[in-house]
Amino acid sequence: MQIEKEANPNRDVKMRETSVKRNYTRYSDQDKVRFFKLLFERCLNAAAAANQLGIHVRTAQKWAAQYEKNPDSIFQKRRKTRRPHTLHEEHKSVILECIDENPSAVLDEVMKKLKQIFTELKVSKSTLFDFVKEHCNLSLKKAGLQTIDRNSEEKM
Repeated sequence: MQIEKEANPNRDVKMRETSVKRNYTRYSDQDKVRFFKLLFERCLNAAAAANQLGIHVRTAQKWAAQYEKNPDSIFQKRRKTRRPHTLHEEHKSVILECIDENPSAVLDEVMKKLKQIFTELKVSKSTLFDFVKEHCNLSLKKAGLQTIDRNSEEKM
């Protein structure tokens, strides 16, 4: 049976430093090829091969364990788990057609046109703006209204 010592209120408590989290490193397929070449041809263990190549030891050990379980899975890339895109090529053609008809169209007009044609489409202004900017290579400005006084002859 273990008996804990009573805490001395006059002594400071020694606390350990937390370990510093290391940066995430992406290794290429070429790095993996070099690692397995050392592992099999030179008969090194995973840690020794990793140290020679500058790969983190735990990463190399995981690669070796993964190879033992399923040798074909080493070079498979993980699928990206993203949401599917809301807007596609047919939407792009409608947007470009709308802009060609009315070059001074604003985002609200483009959105109305899309919703008239695609009734089930639910898309935010920011999503539409990003799509137009990235995929259609267009820049839409906000329509600014100017007062009559500003356009008068006296002010100019």
